[in-house]
Amino acid sequence: MSAYGNIFNLYNHTEQQLEAVKSVLSNMHLNYEVVEKTFFIETTSKKNTRELIKEFKALNVNFMLFHNHISDGSKLSSNGFLLDKIIRIKKILF
Repeated sequence: MSAYGNIFNLYNHTEQQLEAVKSVLSNMHLNYEVVEKTFFIETTSKKNTRELIKEFKALNVNFMLFHNHISDGSKLSSNGFLLDKIIRIKKILF
């Protein structure tokens, strides 16, 4: 099964909308990590990613999603994050 890294940013949202986004991810059984309002999400196929976007649009939230199809040579740099969080995010994205 393929894995794709996605970066999802939620904008101008309510606490209820934030919880709805988390519910979608949980209901779809997706691996994800949240840092403030940025979600790092692993999807398992292009179809799975399209379904996720459809679910987010149905919530009527303002968002931007970056879908990484080719991760060869990609790098994640950070400063000020706990090492275990960075390790988990790298596993999701790459």
